Amino acid sequence: MRDQKTAPMSGKEIPMKLTISKIQCGSENIVEITMYDDNSNTSFASMQMTPADFAICLMGLARVKGVGSVKNLDHVGKKHEHKKITYTMPDCHGDDREKNARTYGEAELKKEGLHKEGWVIADNFISQDSFNYLSSTKEIEVTACIRRWI
Repeated sequence: MRDQKTAPMSGKEIPMKLTISKIQCGSENIVEITMYDDNSNTSFASMQMTPADFAICLMGLARVKGVGSVKNLDHVGKKHEHKKITYTMPDCHGDDREKNARTYGEAELKKEGLHKEGWVIADNFISQDSFNYLSSTKEIEVTACIRRWI
């Protein structure tokens, strides 16, 4: 799995990615380190610290404290799959559109039996193609992304 010389590791090896970001938090700068599982394309651990603590950590001078979080651990080590589905729903306006799209999408997954295979509706409808008004039927055609981790 390794394509460069690294020290031996203990435990199960998985392909990972790491990002280090500088975040402006009011008048303070914060450094955030985020770890991603490459197979599932999921961030699962992050930690925030001051730039001074990051420099100490980077040089290996000490263990530093910071604020951390873990999430999506049930996706780590799994493969992420996604595809689009299209379905219709009654016309609605305003803030209810995404809520209704999710509700009708979940019903469509159940109707097609896709929920049994682990498919879920993605969290957002941000594409320009997400909603298309069908004047002939006065319905909205929804194109949504569905995901699963296997």
